[in-house]
Amino acid sequence: ARHEAPVIPPQKRVSPLGAELEGQFAEKAKLYPHATGYLRKSAEQSLKASPFATLNRLHSYLQRTEGFWQHFDDLVADILQVTGWSMDALFNQPPSELVEENPSFEAVKEKWYETSFYPVSEHLNYIDFEPALERARFILKHLESLNVEEATFLDLGFGPGVLTALILQTKPRWRGHGVDISSVCRDYAQKLLTRKGVADRAHLLVGDVRQLPYPDESFDLVIGMEVFEHIPDPREGLSETVRVLKPGGYAITALPVRLPLKM
Repeated sequence: ARHEAPVIPPQKRVSPLGAELEGQFAEKAKLYPHATGYLRKSAEQSLKASPFATLNRLHSYLQRTEGFWQHFDDLVADILQVTGWSMDALFNQPPSELVEENPSFEAVKEKWYETSFYPVSEHLNYIDFEPALERARFILKHLESLNVEEATFLDLGFGPGVLTALILQTKPRWRGHGVDISSVCRDYAQKLLTRKGVADRAHLLVGDVRQLPYPDESFDLVIGMEVFEHIPDPREGLSETVRVLKPGGYAITALPVRLPLKM
């Protein structure tokens, strides 16, 4: 007699998040697909190693406001659009080759600032990393006090271009310039400014803040947010800042209280 192989029905995939959390995320995904997609990929990478911390983090995100979720979704969408990466590619970038304990400025530039993931990592900080969000609030607070319709500003070490875009969006008649040591950041920021619709009022250069390529007294405002501590001789950067400021101009700078790297 011929024996037929038993038919095994496909097993239903069980979400590691659990039915309740999975249902909440499914609802969020209808409005915020990029943010929830990012959190899912992040959870996949951390669940095995830290299941309780990961689930607690996801629960905390679900308690955030709709305004936060919209900000989160827009930010991830911006990153994917600027880079052209898929969500999988975003989470599978090669690690930094910077392994020295006390790296030189040139080593940091070559092995970190000039990597494709560097501006992305800086951009991701603006999801909910408090020091990055404080930079944005700090600038907006001072912009409110500068009741000037038209001005020209310089953003030193603009990185992914998040703050440059924020200023240009807040001040629609202002024009911006930027200098960054990284050509990768310049290309990334240029694409972000284009996506935000403000690129026609900005001019970004690859250069050194210690040797700014501008005449004396060029700018109404110079911004250097957590930049000077990363260069070997910050006094030169500060001197250049003063040189390119117009008489009566403003400089907005910030330094971290504690640095993760000794530089």
